[in-house]
Amino acid sequence: QGLSARSLIEISKHNFDGALKLAMKALSLANSDANTIALAGITLRYCCEPGMSIQYTRKAMRLCPIYPTWYPYGIAICHWILGNLGEAFENIEEAIRIDPDLSINYLVLILLYAESGQMELAKDCVAKLYKADPGFSSQAFIDSLPFRDPAVEKRRADLLRKVGMLA
Repeated sequence: QGLSARSLIEISKHNFDGALKLAMKALSLANSDANTIALAGITLRYCCEPGMSIQYTRKAMRLCPIYPTWYPYGIAICHWILGNLGEAFENIEEAIRIDPDLSINYLVLILLYAESGQMELAKDCVAKLYKADPGFSSQAFIDSLPFRDPAVEKRRADLLRKVGMLA
């Protein structure tokens, strides 16, 4: 788990190559440790390897069938990256069923609704996000977990601007 956790620290420092190297090493050592595998999946997601991230997160779900909300949350983001909005909606709805009070689940819904042109639903989710976490900062979230691909990063920021969550 230490290697996977360190890989996330490297993501926050925009050291994507170093993060990916640490995540892959963690995956090579963590045959059956679901959380280590899922944490490495986060790194793969932010390194813009959504297919690999889904693969490893699904493996973690098989290893730990009573999994936390951040497993399907991560898969939802990967499907958003890939443009599979239907799959993304299915996974984020599962994440919300697991933990309806986790604010970042609503952040994914905001992205999905905004991208699909459902602005009223997106704005409803903005209210739910701030109800769950009144101090939430979109900019701080983006700064702490940036995407490697500038196009994905721009897409996320543009959608958050559309709903008034970024300047």
